[in-house]
Order: sequence, then structure tokens, then C-alpha cells
Amino acid sequence: MLPYKNDQGKTEFIVSSEGKFNGLLYVCSMDEERPLKGIAIKDEVHVTRMEVFETDKANEQLLTVAYDDGDVELIIDQIWDKRMSIKYHDTHTGQITGTAFSGKQANFFLTSGKDGLIYVHQFDKTCAVEECKFDPLANVEGANFLPAEEKK
Repeated sequence: MLPYKNDQGKTEFIVSSEGKFNGLLYVCSMDEERPLKGIAIKDEVHVTRMEVFETDKANEQLLTVAYDDGDVELIIDQIWDKRMSIKYHDTHTGQITGTAFSGKQANFFLTSGKDGLIYVHQFDKTCAVEECKFDPLANVEGANFLPAEEKK
């Protein structure tokens, strides 16, 4: 479970589960009886670690979701549909045990695995945020009426 602040400043949390409810991350609020959203993850993987990092800009957050197959997904400002995937650890022995960013500017991203290896990734936070928020269909006439499959 990982608590974080949404874009309105309210505390929400992400829950991961094994067994019957594996395959989804659930975004929940203490004010609601049911999850607000279910986010699909890859089949047959389990979440090993989730962390949230505050950046140097107000209300900007980087969430990391790490998996037992060595994959890490970065989620910027709760834009769940545009997750960045980073995979460098081995599937069998590289289960992710920790993630970290280098300070509030987040120039570097570190991952550690069960295999004992630590990887340092150079990370351009400004470019990643701009790419995540970019909408190629903005200002395109009629885009609001396209079926979701055609928008992709």
C-alpha cells in the first residue's frame, strides 16, 4: 500500500494484492467504500515495492511501482495511462527491492534488486513530464468523438 496526494491535495492510496485480485493496482480513498480506479498491470507479476517522490515543483510527484520480474514503472502526476517502463534487472534474481531519485530535481534514478545489483539511470525529469502530459489530439477537430481504439 502506498499513500500519496492527488492533484487536489487529498490523500489517496494505491493497493496491490496477490492471489485472486492480482493483476490490478487499486487507487483508493478513505472517503469511498470502493476503489476509485483499477489499473491493469502485466499478468503473472507481483508488485514488490511502491514509492512516491516529491519533486522540486509544487504538487508534482513521481510514483514508482516495482515488480518481481525486474521491471519498474514510473508514473508522473497520476497519469496512469502513460507509464514509463524501466527494465534492467534479471527476471529470476532481479526482483526489485528499492527505488530512489537523486533529490528533488530527480536527475538520476536508482534501482536495487534482490540479485544485489544497483543500477543508476540518468533521468531527464523535465522531458519525461512534458512527454507524459503531451496530447497529440489536442486541438484536433472531432477527436472527442473518436472511439478510444482509434485514438491510440
